[in-house]
Amino acid sequence: MTIFNSWLMPLLIILSLALFLLIGGMIRSRQRASRKCTQAITATITDIHIEASNISNGWVVTAQWSSLFLTQPLVFVSPHLSYRPHYRIGDTILIYINPNKPSDYRMQLND
Repeated sequence: MTIFNSWLMPLLIILSLALFLLIGGMIRSRQRASRKCTQAITATITDIHIEASNISNGWVVTAQWSSLFLTQPLVFVSPHLSYRPHYRIGDTILIYINPNKPSDYRMQLND
């Protein structure tokens, strides 16, 4: 066994395990946040565009909701979508928010 092989395999195993744990943690975190998003609100779509980055690209839907109790409207941005949404600017969309932390939300995109 060469020196290269003697340290490469354990390193690959450790890196694979770390990546697995990182991805699993991110998924669990999103699931926990999603379960807390129990209050349904109706927001108005203000923008639909394609967004590209080094990591991913796709369609993005931006919506806004105003309330008498808020000084500024809340703005919600969808994750990147692999398809063009059938919505148009001005349409309404259902968004579920965490009543205790409105920055935790999920858009109900039924395409």
